[in-house]
Amino acid sequence: MSRISVKFYAILLVLLVILPVSAQDDGYQIPEAPEDVNLDEVVAQVGDEVITLEEFRARVRYERVSSYINLNNAVEQQGAELLAPENPSVNGLLQILVDDVELGEIVYETMLSEQLFYQEAQARDLLPTQCAIDTAWAQQLGLPPVQPPIAEATESADAEADCPLPEGFEQARADYLATVQPYSGITEEALDLIMTARASAEPVRNAIGEEFEIEEVPVVRTRHIRVEEADTAQEVVERLEAGEDFQELLEEFTVDTAAVGSGGDLGEFERGAMVPEFEDAVFSAEVGVITGPVETQFGYHVIEVTDQTLGEAAQIRQILLNDEEDANAAVRLMEDGRDVEELAQLYSVDPTIANGMPMTVRPGESQAGITYDEAVFNAEAGDVIGPLETEQGFFAILVEEVGEQVVSVNARHILVETEETAQEVIERLEAGDEFADLAREYSTEPAAQPIGADTLTLASNGQAEGFYADGQILPEFDVIFEAEVGDIVGPIPVEGVGFFIVEVQEFSTQEPQDAATQRQAYVDEWQSEQRLSDRVEISPAWRGAVPFDPLPGEVFETLAPVDERLIEFRETYLEEFEAGLIPNVLQELQATTPEPQSE
Repeated sequence: MSRISVKFYAILLVLLVILPVSAQDDGYQIPEAPEDVNLDEVVAQVGDEVITLEEFRARVRYERVSSYINLNNAVEQQGAELLAPENPSVNGLLQILVDDVELGEIVYETMLSEQLFYQEAQARDLLPTQCAIDTAWAQQLGLPPVQPPIAEATESADAEADCPLPEGFEQARADYLATVQPYSGITEEALDLIMTARASAEPVRNAIGEEFEIEEVPVVRTRHIRVEEADTAQEVVERLEAGEDFQELLEEFTVDTAAVGSGGDLGEFERGAMVPEFEDAVFSAEVGVITGPVETQFGYHVIEVTDQTLGEAAQIRQILLNDEEDANAAVRLMEDGRDVEELAQLYSVDPTIANGMPMTVRPGESQAGITYDEAVFNAEAGDVIGPLETEQGFFAILVEEVGEQVVSVNARHILVETEETAQEVIERLEAGDEFADLAREYSTEPAAQPIGADTLTLASNGQAEGFYADGQILPEFDVIFEAEVGDIVGPIPVEGVGFFIVEVQEFSTQEPQDAATQRQAYVDEWQSEQRLSDRVEISPAWRGAVPFDPLPGEVFETLAPVDERLIEFRETYLEEFEAGLIPNVLQELQATTPEPQSE
């Protein structure tokens, strides 16, 4: 597909919204061709198949009507404001539709490509089944994909019976034909060929791509320990070389916490960071005491608070209103005991900072212009404060607790799916098992589980594992490809990251990461070569014969507002063309044709 066709179809995709097709039924007549246009003239030949000027002109009109269908569907979905003069997507589409050179080139090249892939499918015995053709039709009609036949039936005579059409397929196809044919003159056979060519393209491209020999590249599988200090790295190397266990040293030294898992450690957090049930348990627990099972929406938690920070603080709930009258009403409701979270859901204009949930504030803190020292710390538990005016609106605040309290905790947890499993974990903890070990064994929280020391796993945050190519991880890892299996490589310093001690586990080869891109380029090159070969004969006769009809409003009344704009764009285009601001390719071709030499 050429650059300009990509641009054209990209604009259509921006506008595309699948809705039923319903064009006007006003007895539209396709204008007769100008007297100097010979509709039988061949404008291209691909193999034994010819494309006439009449077929080309019908295809241009069809592409116009297709773009109007997409635009009309978008208007019905998004409203008439989509057609506003300042909409760049609509204007971009109209600018292409008035350009004989660009639109004609899009249609011409598309028709050539379709014939190339269709004929190649014939030659390679890759013609699509009726199921695949119907799938292309379904996509065009905006219907669900046709269900392909089961593998066992693909070779049988009953294969088509195993490929049911989506509901409404026949009616949608009939409606589509009834819309595009009267305004374009395109035949049903031509449309079927378009769908067949589309269904042929992918298997042909895949077959050609498989012919391209990809040169495999060397890859390596390693595991590593990362530390922060050079002296520590050297110690790890020496202990590995002395025969100590890699896994034990990993757990002792690595700064890649994901390698060994968090052991359920949540770090330090304040109120508002977790779900309410979890926080109620954590902030009322004693340090070192196992709490649970605590049920939340995620499952059952076994919790241990490992540290607490005490200090002067206030626990509040707040909502934010647009105006003072609403804020006064909210204050009265809060004083009457209404649930603050419920009020926030109904009325708060910014749930990110005022969602009615408990939050802890400390002296000196401020938010959205509120200084909590003044507003909160002179209040008592149960007081409702407000309205407090800020640049963002009016706050209403319920003070739940003031004074010295737990303002943050360090905690760890084990998350399991059932209460019975949670009880089993508690019993093992009480029997002396290590919390972190049980977290790695039981917890369904991903961060608690170790992902191992595999280098690619750590580099991809658990998304891949195993072999990696030179340059895929870090440039400093190039040295690994000079080592042998079993070698300890390092310490490898990486600025800002630390020191890596790498164990080489296995070498192999595999396709490079850009193998798909290389195959795509090979197929594109094949298409270009075919396009320039003797297999394809082209003619500039289509230039100057690109029809400008129909107008959008002639197909859909909803699009009539853009008719005048399209005509204005057309007049500007013709003026620029006559002034030489737009290249006249036909004249250039004629000018470069050598004069016949006399004998």
